[in-house]
Amino acid sequence: MADKGKLYSKLYKDFKLAYPNINAQALQAEVNLFWNSVKTKDNVVDVVNKKLCELGNAKRQSAASLLTFWSKVCKPTVFTSL
Repeated sequence: MADKGKLYSKLYKDFKLAYPNINAQALQAEVNLFWNSVKTKDNVVDVVNKKLCELGNAKRQSAASLLTFWSKVCKPTVFTSL
């Protein structure tokens, strides 16, 4: 069985990366809510790994959205001489 302390730490870190705009107290509450629902299950490692995958996808989606936004905002301007 994996060390549950390390598993929880990884879960918290990935939650924080996936949702950087959530304050620490709300983030801790969200992580604890999820953790308390799965920590006693026999397949806790599998469930947490699935959640880590979802959090990674959320993080990548957020980064992609930001890149798309900036690519539309920052169009190069061509100056011509009059």
